[in-house]
Amino acid sequence: MSLNKPIWKLRDWIEESKINYGELSRNSNDKAIELLIENKKKIEWSILSYNTNDKAIELLLNNQNKINWSKLSLNTNDKAIELLLKNENNIDWYNLLLNTNDKAIELLLKNENKINWSNLSLNTNDKAVELLLKNQDKLNEFNLLLNTNPKVIHLLQEIYNNNPLLLYYYIPSNPLIFELDYKTMKKNNEAMEEELIKETMKPSRLFNRIADYGDDYLELMFG
Repeated sequence: MSLNKPIWKLRDWIEESKINYGELSRNSNDKAIELLIENKKKIEWSILSYNTNDKAIELLLNNQNKINWSKLSLNTNDKAIELLLKNENNIDWYNLLLNTNDKAIELLLKNENKINWSNLSLNTNDKAVELLLKNQDKLNEFNLLLNTNPKVIHLLQEIYNNNPLLLYYYIPSNPLIFELDYKTMKKNNEAMEEELIKETMKPSRLFNRIADYGDDYLELMFG
């Protein structure tokens, strides 16, 4: 048993008797899963099917007749994907297109006839974006404007050039509309550097350092 293993508990101000177990089924904390295991009759299995906690997946594996396969198709846990691979007939391909797990994208690549390009345009996985870049004539511009993968930024710019109004209404929520202002950052750093040099070179500070370190300090500062 690891001494570093975290042990979770409910906060003192939360009454266990008042917990909504439907919403708790959404919680990925280990303690939440422990409480669900202790209260199986209260589990919302549809919601649990989307829970990415390993113990939640184990609970689903042991109760496969209660799995909501549509929700599981959105689950990014590797074990959830493995379960889907063993039950391809139960996959909700429409939801799998939103799944950002690499293995989910690999499965889609093997089943390109199942791809809905509108949904895939929302997928932020690098491999999904690579597929979109290779099939730009198929992507959904509206959904792509919501995609936060940095690799789509040049496509967003193209969309803007072709239809500025479209960008104005649909992209403000996307963090990619902002970029680091290196010019201002450099200017601020130069100002800080100047202040630091002034502070370092104060006569009183220099005299104190010379008193502490002698000629070695002068050699270090001025060569």
